[in-house]
Amino acid sequence: MPKNRKITMVGVTLLFCLSLLAILMIGIPKVLDVTPYAVSDNKMAPEYREGGLVFVKDISEPIHVGDTITYYTNQKEEIKTRRVLAVDNKIEGYFVKGDNADKAEMGLVHKRNLIGAPHFYLPYIGFLANLGR
Repeated sequence: MPKNRKITMVGVTLLFCLSLLAILMIGIPKVLDVTPYAVSDNKMAPEYREGGLVFVKDISEPIHVGDTITYYTNQKEEIKTRRVLAVDNKIEGYFVKGDNADKAEMGLVHKRNLIGAPHFYLPYIGFLANLGR
């Protein structure tokens, strides 16, 4: 096979892969009404691993112990996904812990910091979400 033809095939394959990723990153979230966020740690491994992309949907139903939530920390500088350990209805907050963590997270996650619940997850492509921010 000539060298030019190999270069063309690689280019077409690369273009196809980039187009597919663009559809995943732009099209699917709009259709399913979800927002993609990169997973920044392994505290929810093996379900959600660092470097993956979690697609989060707004929550319309009450949150219960055992549910997984995604929320802002540090005045919206960081985003985390954790499992709810306890619900405090008095001050509208949640105590959370990562599945792969030894201890619960410090403090309470207030309802105002809640983004939503993970709808689905794609491994290894979380770096793409960080490129756009």
